[in-house]
Amino acid sequence: MMIAPIVCLFCKARPARLQDPFCCDGCQYLGSQPGFVAENDLSRPEDVELTETFSKARGPLVEFTCMVDPLACEACLESLAHLPQSFPGLSDLRWNREQSVLHFSFRKDLAFPSRVFQFLHLSGMHPRWIRKDATLNQSKNQKMQILRIGITGALAGNLMLFSTPIYAGLIGTSRPYFEWIQFVLFLPVLLWSAAPFYRTALISTRLRQLSVDLPLTIAFLMGSLSSVFSLLQGQHEIYFDSLAGFLFLILVSRFMLEKSLARHLSPLTLDQFFENPLYLIERQGKQKKVRWDQVQPKDELILQPGQRSPADSELISENAEFDGAWMTGESLALLRTKGAHIPAGFRLLSSTARLSVEKKSNASNFARLLESLKQTPEKLRTSTEGRIGTALILICFVCFLFLFLFVAELGAAEILRRGVSLLIVACPCAVSFASPLARARASRKAASEGLWIRDPGVWQDLARAKRIAFDKTGTLTEGLYMISKHSPLIDAHWKKIIVSLEGISSHPVAESLQRAWGPIPHFPVTDAHELPSGGVQGKIHGIQYEIRPIFSSSQFLNLALFQDQTPVVELQLQDAVRTEAPALIKKLEAEYQIFIISGDHLQRVRSLALRLGIPAERAFGGLLPEQKMEVAQKFLPDVFVGDGTNDLPLLLSTSVSVAMGSGSLEAQAAADILILDSNLQQLHRLFILAKDVRTLIRRNFLFALLYNLTAGIAALAGLISPLIAALLMPFSSLVLLASTLWGTSLLREEK
Repeated sequence: MMIAPIVCLFCKARPARLQDPFCCDGCQYLGSQPGFVAENDLSRPEDVELTETFSKARGPLVEFTCMVDPLACEACLESLAHLPQSFPGLSDLRWNREQSVLHFSFRKDLAFPSRVFQFLHLSGMHPRWIRKDATLNQSKNQKMQILRIGITGALAGNLMLFSTPIYAGLIGTSRPYFEWIQFVLFLPVLLWSAAPFYRTALISTRLRQLSVDLPLTIAFLMGSLSSVFSLLQGQHEIYFDSLAGFLFLILVSRFMLEKSLARHLSPLTLDQFFENPLYLIERQGKQKKVRWDQVQPKDELILQPGQRSPADSELISENAEFDGAWMTGESLALLRTKGAHIPAGFRLLSSTARLSVEKKSNASNFARLLESLKQTPEKLRTSTEGRIGTALILICFVCFLFLFLFVAELGAAEILRRGVSLLIVACPCAVSFASPLARARASRKAASEGLWIRDPGVWQDLARAKRIAFDKTGTLTEGLYMISKHSPLIDAHWKKIIVSLEGISSHPVAESLQRAWGPIPHFPVTDAHELPSGGVQGKIHGIQYEIRPIFSSSQFLNLALFQDQTPVVELQLQDAVRTEAPALIKKLEAEYQIFIISGDHLQRVRSLALRLGIPAERAFGGLLPEQKMEVAQKFLPDVFVGDGTNDLPLLLSTSVSVAMGSGSLEAQAAADILILDSNLQQLHRLFILAKDVRTLIRRNFLFALLYNLTAGIAALAGLISPLIAALLMPFSSLVLLASTLWGTSLLREEK
């Protein structure tokens, strides 16, 4: 006899079945595939074809989109969250509740979409691939849910009408007719309305997960079969009306919970960032107003004070002041002169300005940034509420077993009545929705305060965080430099050359010099480009110029202007500490370990650490991106705050990554959280919100525990009938929903 191992041979995540080395049919199929875990295995033709047809390229990854039958069952989602343990190269699983769509990514050299598809198919989820250029129908699932609720409600109402005479005392030969009419009306409820519960219960059984739908399905089927048997025997223990009413109430309460959760997880759109969507333009000599997304290249845009530029443009007016915080993170007014490039997203602060549109709005960096920062479908991960829900279901089944084994003298009918009541009333359905809803609501509140949360799941990681790592330049410091009082004086000619060269750069040094010296006319620059070492190079009047850092051990940034490789001017700049940084670090040091991981010179990093009260042994400088990773792996920070492209490895690998609004587009797109106004004090607000969300979730759990304990004992004692249980179960869901909505509306403000 073969003895089953403790864990599944394939996924290593769950116990194997009795006398079977695998935990489920999906793992058994996948585990039998030859060479499955071999690196660079793309030998299966269908994988190559699927990758070419259905995947979207996302950097080093390819993303696939797969629609499955609607899943309200959290146990199924828990099982999907374990898939990366089974598939090499699989990452970034995201679930769209409203559309019932699974998004997942593979490394390009390890793309095995056919095997994920086969796993979903064997699990009973009926997967369908979605082409990369397809438009999803968002309302199809919703329409089916509403239709199911409507038909079930109508049938339940008619069942109540035919059961009323029986409850009123109808006897004689007429009663069986009323009971058989109830049976006929109940058949669509049994065979069609309850089908989603059967399917999710079957899926969770195949995946060896305890689903919240499992006790509901067992209770519903037991009550239905018992009623049919009683009807055939000529007895009168019939629950058709109660069961139909129970199912209707469950469908309604679940629909409300799902809609509330989907609404709070829905992505933000570009329209929300244009306060006035109508813009005045001049096209072919005629002025007219058009929507922001109808502005075309070569249009002359007449921007009004307070309006945000909808497209990349060139300034025609002599000068204008803009708020560029969205793109630069700098809240101070930015002075721009005629001919300057005005990116989409810049908001006009001065009087009316004229701009010449260069690109359509959806081709701008602003549009691409917002597209990449959309709150994507929720990331699948194992959750505390899933484990608690599983524990509650187990307790329900143990109590049900207790009735059969130790209270047999009650009789089969009474045991069945109590058992059905118990399975209905104590089902932890609401717990599965209340916690995700609390996190989604907190994300919406954070967004209104300038904190963009890409994945609501990070709230639980924030609440558990103990170690925080910061980048230095642009994060703890302003990123905009001041000219040191020790820097030599520079005449107007060299200033004009320096400003002209720096004009091609997005580095904070360029903006710092513009602000320090005021508006200076530019020389035309040819063959201009930024240097990997952090400088700029170009030709002015045919002469080669270059600005690059001169590395030293001082606390200053030293730059030199070279003319044909000969240094002609030196500059000494100092990066100012953010005004809010000392107070923030002081607050955080009381609860967290603080680290600095920077590519800046070690002496400057430690000098900053000393000023902020961070121990020198926790300050690391002079690091390349891969060296930053090596340092981080030694103490494993829970949160990393950065702003630059060189921070990407840490932003992608840390549990919670935070990017500043002043950071590079790559850093902003990679981070879990974006501080839009680059106010570092917002980080403390994040931790306050995370703790409040954790408190709210714990309060909901406490209520659910007390409710399940009280209602479960009442059901076991026979004090609650199946009908009362059917009323209590959705009532508890609505109470948790109200608690979550009320609790998140009262999240603490920053003091």
